[in-house]
Amino acid sequence: MPHIDLMFRIDLMLRIDRPIRPASSTPPPDTAYHLHMPSLRGHFLLANPSMQDANFVESAIFMIRHGPDGALGLIVNKPLEITVEEACSAQLPAAEGAIQPLLRGGPCDGPLMAITGLSLDGTLAVMPGVHFAVDSSTIETLLRENLSPTLYFAGYAGWAADQLETELAEGSWEVLPANIDDIFSADDSTWSRLMTRAKLLKHIRPEQIPHSPELN
Repeated sequence: MPHIDLMFRIDLMLRIDRPIRPASSTPPPDTAYHLHMPSLRGHFLLANPSMQDANFVESAIFMIRHGPDGALGLIVNKPLEITVEEACSAQLPAAEGAIQPLLRGGPCDGPLMAITGLSLDGTLAVMPGVHFAVDSSTIETLLRENLSPTLYFAGYAGWAADQLETELAEGSWEVLPANIDDIFSADDSTWSRLMTRAKLLKHIRPEQIPHSPELN
């Protein structure tokens, strides 16, 4: 998975809704799938059991951005054994008192990022009730005012153009529409619960699936 530099990641926020504009009106057959694939923004990517990359085993990734020039997501179910305060307060005084676990958002290095249920200046709406923050002043506001619900991430998952589409075609991931509860209450059971739901959706109507499929 290639590194995506900071300026590109900020640019992703500005380009998130741009339409796909193929260079040719008649793309080669092997690229047509990629050019016409709907955006997975606001969805979960769930690593299939066959996933070979140790960085993503049993990972549930909330997709922040997905377009023709690449994709960016954050793993919501992999807490690190350190709090936000312990990891960040030396360089970021606003993090003092932030006792929630810092989440490992993915294998690519980046600044502290956040997903929050609040719409603030400097946040990007990913889906109703879920906003993404990477701007340092916005992150400081979230920390200083202890605003919730908010998750904080070190690192992110990034894909170059067409890379995620190729992985999807190879069967590396299951896709599931995200909901707010699953994002902000992720825990050790999240991957197995969402994977069960994703598999069920292939066979029965969504309204027939209970929130906890194991209760069915």
